[in-house]
Amino acid sequence: MSHSSTDFFNNSPGSLIIGYHGCPKDIIEEVIHNRKPLKPSKNDYDWLGNGIYFWENDPERALEWARETCKRKGGEPGVVGAVINLGNCLDFTSRKALKLLKITYKQLIDRKLPENEGVFKRRDNYLIKYLKEIQQKNGISYDSVRSVFIEGEPICPGSTFRDKNHIQIAVINPACIKAYFIPKGY
Repeated sequence: MSHSSTDFFNNSPGSLIIGYHGCPKDIIEEVIHNRKPLKPSKNDYDWLGNGIYFWENDPERALEWARETCKRKGGEPGVVGAVINLGNCLDFTSRKALKLLKITYKQLIDRKLPENEGVFKRRDNYLIKYLKEIQQKNGISYDSVRSVFIEGEPICPGSTFRDKNHIQIAVINPACIKAYFIPKGY
């Protein structure tokens, strides 16, 4: 992507991060050469809701994901990096966002909510979509969603650390993606 320096560091309230997206290499070529944008995921089980998903500062996890996906769907796995301005981010690494989500759940407690099952996070998706709808009615919209994802096997017996823990970003507003790049070694 080509941007002027004032566009790259715009005045939105977010912060710049580096994210990595795992997908087939042919898609990466299209994205890098500005022929195609990355498509947002819109599954009802995407835990952070609709958006373009990135692993923050973790190209290795993005490559693992690409390998798993390409094994099922075909293609050669690859990783594309992105400079992302989070903009107005619904950031679940902060107490404020977690409190909002808890309040949202309490508003829905009488409803039959979908269940999370393994990698299919339908309940999380539902809660976040509902929270975003309520906020939008109040004039607040989000450019991205960010959270810690606890995943994998414990590093050692009794440990809270897991071998696939990561921070994941769902970019809702594609204008937040300021540049793409091919990371060295990927």
